[in-house]
Amino acid sequence: MEHSHKPYFPSIKREDTQRDVLYNDQLVDLLWYIDPHHNTLAACSLYLPNIFKELSQYQCDSNYNKFYYTSHHKKESLKREKLKQLAESLELSIGQPWASEAKWTDFILEVFELANMINQYAKYLQRVNNKVNVRHTSNMAVRNVSQDLQVYTVERCSEIDTKYQELSYFLSNKNNYEFFNLEEYIPSNPMQRYRYIQNLQLDFPVTIYRYHQGNYLGTLNYIWEAPLLADQRLETENARVISIIQESLPKYFTHQMRKNYSLIKKVTPVMLRTLYYDLTGDASTTSNPICKEIEDRLRLMLMLEDPSIIIDLQVNSGFKGKEFDIFWNEMEAYFNEVIFD
Repeated sequence: MEHSHKPYFPSIKREDTQRDVLYNDQLVDLLWYIDPHHNTLAACSLYLPNIFKELSQYQCDSNYNKFYYTSHHKKESLKREKLKQLAESLELSIGQPWASEAKWTDFILEVFELANMINQYAKYLQRVNNKVNVRHTSNMAVRNVSQDLQVYTVERCSEIDTKYQELSYFLSNKNNYEFFNLEEYIPSNPMQRYRYIQNLQLDFPVTIYRYHQGNYLGTLNYIWEAPLLADQRLETENARVISIIQESLPKYFTHQMRKNYSLIKKVTPVMLRTLYYDLTGDASTTSNPICKEIEDRLRLMLMLEDPSIIIDLQVNSGFKGKEFDIFWNEMEAYFNEVIFD
């Protein structure tokens, strides 16, 4: 009975493995799980509480979960469900009566801070997951070429930096409003890239078109020379150039948009043409009498909205063999030939 009243958190374990060095079960499970992902958490400004940084392996810039780095298993990222489960388990553990004793106060506060940090990252993962789901189920592209862009004019400079001389010479041989991709002249280093565009200096005015593609795809940068005098610059020409650029920009579709397209691909040409006539009110008729008859029947089926009217002779005849496959293939080829002719 006397032993049951003794505090058991943290209890000492034999140091058989790196994991056992971390003491308490709930705390071990959490610290062990996040051990390889400290940099991931730090990227969200989430850091281990100071008391855990004093652990021996962290003091020498090492890790406890050596298995994660040395084994050949798949390196998995942090999972929201797992983090939430571990944080809740830890909070229940330190909610026991013994944790209210004064000698544990400082330590328990650090543990609560750890659990709070984990909960914050779990909520962050949930927000990211929700955004991704919304994008995947959207019928509209995530990026809008009319919104995710910036167009501005950089006036000429009397003196330019040497790093812009090559670009200046290249542009001087171009006509006004003759655009090109600036990528080959921009440094690859992110900071140098930013400064190059931010401090652009040329012997003549230029217009910059910048389009942000999102995520890791970066920003596309186009440039063209503008007339020297402001009153000679034509907004119509700028609009024409921008329109051409936007037509050439890469387009990225959502999962739902690709799914919708995959369904359309399965529809026969006759059905597509019938739907087109029905939706647009196009009064043009098919010159081929067979196609016209098929379309009239399809239009009747759509009007009646009765799926039972559609009969598949291959199924409803009760024949299960493949003896007539050649016949059906020839019939399909014939109708396709008639339809496309």
